Amino acid sequence: MKGIQFSIIGILTCVLIFTACKKKDSSTPPLASTTGAVPVLNTMTAKVDNVNWAMINTPLTGVVMTKSGNSYAFAGLTDFSSPYTSINLGFLFGTGTYTIGVSGGVYASYRDTANIFFSANTGTITVTQVDTLPQNQAILNKFKATFSFITNAVSGKSYTVTNGSVDYDKSR
Repeated sequence: MKGIQFSIIGILTCVLIFTACKKKDSSTPPLASTTGAVPVLNTMTAKVDNVNWAMINTPLTGVVMTKSGNSYAFAGLTDFSSPYTSINLGFLFGTGTYTIGVSGGVYASYRDTANIFFSANTGTITVTQVDTLPQNQAILNKFKATFSFITNAVSGKSYTVTNGSVDYDKSR
């Protein structure tokens, strides 16, 4: 009788192991989850002088936000310690395409590893989604935009930032 119990337990264990383990299907990406099982991270990417740039992409995303009047500032950092680089965007609350240097309150800059800020001379920021709740707080709940700009020269050096994209959702 004891041998039968061990055999049944062994068979049940094998069945549980084989049914619990599934081969991962690499053709389908994992579903987004806010429960923490598969974290969905926020992104900010661009090309800086034609080199790929991306903000630090961990559960503690390298994002800095501020609000002044009717405009918001959003910055993505490549690291939490020096040396790091950052891309900073200032935009008006609301969707639309804003021209840097023409639309009041709209700006962009790039901070290089030498801690020098290069302000944008020309460029655009196209905001496709922006949401703050509660209203008029310095907290962006959602922010999606594309951007490109050319910085001013500092000591003969300037930067060209292209193919910029930000997809930020505080709930992620």
